[in-house]
Amino acid sequence: MATAAGVAVVAAAYTLFALVRDSLGPAGAAAVVCAAAAVLILLLGLIAYSQVKHRAPKRTAPTGKGTLADRLTDAVRERPAAAAGAAAVAGLLAWKNPQIASLLLRLFDPAPTKGRRS
Repeated sequence: MATAAGVAVVAAAYTLFALVRDSLGPAGAAAVVCAAAAVLILLLGLIAYSQVKHRAPKRTAPTGKGTLADRLTDAVRERPAAAAGAAAVAGLLAWKNPQIASLLLRLFDPAPTKGRRS
């Protein structure tokens, strides 16, 4: 069933591309297909979101104790959107300056680096 749905979506995308290719050109037609796919994904996401039962998350008072990984995990659970934004910014910084990324990874490495040879 899922395979048939996938084939139908691809066929619909190609049909839409063929319909608008003559008036907008290949690049414009590809943009229209991309926009249509984005709208479809948005609608499916909204439908899935509306069917989710809303539960209140368990709140515990932050004690400040625990490892850095535990505190970061708690922060991600409490604010997933902010965590996604921070991860995107960290990825961009690591892309632009890999030396900083490797330095930070070495700082948070739990294994000591003394005595190891690379």
